[in-house]
Amino acid sequence: MFKLIGVALLSLAYANSYADQAEAMNAALADTATTAVSLASGMVELNPLGAAGAVVAKIATMAYIKELPKTEQAHPYSVVASLWGGASASNLCWLTGIGPACFLVGAIRGQYIWNKGEDERTFWAICKSEQRSDTSLQCEWKKLSS
Repeated sequence: MFKLIGVALLSLAYANSYADQAEAMNAALADTATTAVSLASGMVELNPLGAAGAVVAKIATMAYIKELPKTEQAHPYSVVASLWGGASASNLCWLTGIGPACFLVGAIRGQYIWNKGEDERTFWAICKSEQRSDTSLQCEWKKLSS
């Protein structure tokens, strides 16, 4: 019962997600936390880097993306948010005892996060293209509240 409540609460936390630095960070934290809970519950880590290696890779990846020009950050943030968000959804699902269908749950969640970031990725691609002809152009992404 407590596992289902945890799944519901974490699902609500993701309800209005979109792909950006915060979404990627939330996904990294969620994947790390759900992995820790899963391992503590006796499950096995599937990541070949292991739990500690995965954390190091997440930190390094986020640091690398943050150093990219702003116009080039949306795509890699979307990629990692989708991967780690999908992994955390899969981990939560496994904790409920559903089983192998949880891989599909993770894939669906990852696709959902990827799709939510499409507008931002498009915006930055257009900005980058326009900056080629107007180097003084400054772009600022602001998500409209829905």
